[in-house]
Amino acid sequence: MKKITVIFLIILLMPFFVNAQKSDYKNYRELISAFKSLSSSYTKLKVIGKSDSGKNIYAFIVGKENLPAVFIGANISGYDLAASEAALILSKDILSKIKNGEYKDKSFIIIPVMNPDLYDIYFKKPLEKRVKNFTPKDDDGDGLIDEDPPEDLNHDGYITMMRVKAVDGNYVEDKSFPYLLKKANPIKEERGVYKYYTEGIDNDGDGKYNEDSKGGVIINNNFPVLFKYYKKSSGLYPVSQKTTKTLMTFVLKHKNIELAYIIDRTNNMIKLPEMGRSSKLGDMPVKVPERFGKFLGIDTKKKYKISELVKILNESGVGGGMKITPQMVASFLGVAPPASIDPKDYSYYKELSKQYKDLAKKEKISIDRKVKGEEDGSIVKWFYFNLGIPTIAVDVWSLPKAKSEKKQNKGLTIEKLKKMSKDDFLKLKDSEIESFMKGFRMPPSFNVKMIRKMVESGRLTPLKMASFLEKYQKRSEGKKSLNKDLKSYIENELKGKGVVKWQRFNHPQLGEVEIGGIVPFTDEIPPYNKVEENSKLVTNFFDMLVKKTPSVKLEGLKVKRENSGVYRVNFYIVNEGYLPFYLNMAKRNKYSMPILVKLILPKDAILIEGKKLVKINDLGGIGSAKKVSYLIYPGKNKKIKIKIHHEKIVDMEKSINLGGVK
Repeated sequence: MKKITVIFLIILLMPFFVNAQKSDYKNYRELISAFKSLSSSYTKLKVIGKSDSGKNIYAFIVGKENLPAVFIGANISGYDLAASEAALILSKDILSKIKNGEYKDKSFIIIPVMNPDLYDIYFKKPLEKRVKNFTPKDDDGDGLIDEDPPEDLNHDGYITMMRVKAVDGNYVEDKSFPYLLKKANPIKEERGVYKYYTEGIDNDGDGKYNEDSKGGVIINNNFPVLFKYYKKSSGLYPVSQKTTKTLMTFVLKHKNIELAYIIDRTNNMIKLPEMGRSSKLGDMPVKVPERFGKFLGIDTKKKYKISELVKILNESGVGGGMKITPQMVASFLGVAPPASIDPKDYSYYKELSKQYKDLAKKEKISIDRKVKGEEDGSIVKWFYFNLGIPTIAVDVWSLPKAKSEKKQNKGLTIEKLKKMSKDDFLKLKDSEIESFMKGFRMPPSFNVKMIRKMVESGRLTPLKMASFLEKYQKRSEGKKSLNKDLKSYIENELKGKGVVKWQRFNHPQLGEVEIGGIVPFTDEIPPYNKVEENSKLVTNFFDMLVKKTPSVKLEGLKVKRENSGVYRVNFYIVNEGYLPFYLNMAKRNKYSMPILVKLILPKDAILIEGKKLVKINDLGGIGSAKKVSYLIYPGKNKKIKIKIHHEKIVDMEKSINLGGVK
C-alpha cells in the first residue's frame, strides 16, 4: 500500500520536477495579487476591460489620474513572463521614489499583462509554445475550425517535434546541435533525410499534421498601423480582437499620456525604428495574397507594382464604380504610409538609444543579443504613428549571441572591398576573388569572370558589391547563427537543460518516428534569476526617461509701466524637458493640441494689445520658448491672472499685482 501511495505522489509531482524554473514565476492570479499588495493611498488597481477569452485586464494607477501620465505596458506577447515581472519590479521602484519625494508632478499607468489569454500557458501541461491567442480560426482553409491541434504523444509534458526518415525529406540534422534540424542545402551537396512535424497526429485526415491548432491571432499584430491583411495571424481586420480594443479604448481616454514605455519582446533602443520606407506607392512592388489573386485571376507568385494592381482592379469593376487609388491598395496590403519614423523624431530616438547602450555598459548588462525590431500592426507603431507619443520599447531578455573568436583574414574582406576603386579591384588576381567568393557560398553562376565584366562595364562597383554581399551573408547565416546562439546558451548557461533527446515512437499514421527537440519557450523565457538582474536596466533607463519628459514653465516675467497707467506684461512659456512637447509625427497627423494661455482681467480692465487666449501649438525640446505679450489698462483693480492649461502639464496659475509696479 505504501509503495502505491509513493508512486502516486511521484506522478502528481512529476510536472514540478520536469521544469523546476516554473515555480519561480508567478501565474496570472499570483501576479495580480502581488500588485494588490502594493496598494496605498495613492495607488489604484482597476479592471479596464476584458480579453478575448473573458479574462480581466488590469491597470495599476499610481498618482492622480489628471496629472501628466507615463504609460507602462508590459507583455503584449502574453507569454513573456519576464516582462510582467519587470513591470512589478519597476512599479515598486516608482513607489519608492514617490515616497522619497520624486515624481511629484507625474502619474503612472501600469498594465502588467496586456495579453492575459496567453499568460498561464507556461504553467499548463503539456507545455506548448504558443504565440497566438485562442480566438477560433480556420488556419488551413478547410471550413473546419481548430480541428488539428498538436498532441503530447509520448506524455513527457512537452509538445516538441517529430522527425521521420523519408526519401523525399528536405531536412537534415544540424551536426553541431543534434536537437535541431535544418533545411538541406543542395548547393552544399546536402540531401534531405527527414520530414519534420510538430508533435501530434493528423486529426482531420488531410495529410497535414497539426496545421490547425486552437486559435488564433497575435495580438501585437492586430493594431491598425501597417496592419497586414494578408497575414492570417494578424486577424481578419485591424482591432478585430477584444483585447486590442480594450487596450486602445483605455489609452484613448487618457489624453494626458506623454510617454509610452513598452516592455516586451521588442527593443527599439537596440534596433532603431525604420527610416526611408518608400513613399512612391505606384512603383512599390508587392505580392498579392493567394485568395485575392485567384479571385482576380492573376499570378500570386509574381510581384506587381501597385500602379499595375490599381489598373487591374479598376478594370475589373470590383470597386462598384468607386475609383481604386494606390493608397487604397497599399492600405489593404499593409504597405501604406506613414511607414517611416519622422527624421526629426528619429534624432531623439537615436540619442536615447546611445544613452540606453551607455547605461547598459555601466550596469554591466550585455545587449549583444538578437532582438526584435518594431513589428507592423504592433502597439508600439500605433502609439507613435497614430498618437504621436514618444514610444520606447525595451525587452528584459533575449537569446545571447554565442561568443566567437574573430579569425584574422589576410585576403580580401568586405571592409577592404568597400574602400577599393574600380582599378584596385581589377588588379586583383582571379584566385583572390574566387577565394573570397567561396566564403559566401554563392551560386556557381556568380563567378569571377562575370564579376569582372560587371565591374569593367561600371554596372557594379566594389562598394555596391560589398553592400550586396553583406546583406546576403546576414540572410544566409540568420538561421545558422540562431542555432549557434541557442546551442551556446543551452550548453553554457543551462548546462544541458532545455532539450529533449530524440526517442523512438510508433506513430499511428507515420510509423516509426523520433520525438524530441527543444523544450518550449527555452529561447523566449529566461531562468527566473535573470529577471531581477536584467530589470536593473529596464528600471534605471525608465527613470532616465521620466526625467526627460516635457516640463512646461512660465519664465522671464517682466512688467513695465508705460504712460497713462498702461502696463506691458511679457513672459515666456518654456519647455525645460529634453523631449519636445509634441513629436513631429503628432503634428503631421494633427493629433497635437495647443497649450492654452488664458488672461483673466478685472471687469473695468482693457486689453489694448495681445489676446486673452493664446494657443501655443509648437514647443520643441529643451530650451524651446514662446513669448507672450500683453498691453493692459488694468482699471481700479490692478490684479490680473494668467492660467496655463493642457492635459499633459500640471495646470499653472500666476497672479500679478500691477499696482505694485513702478
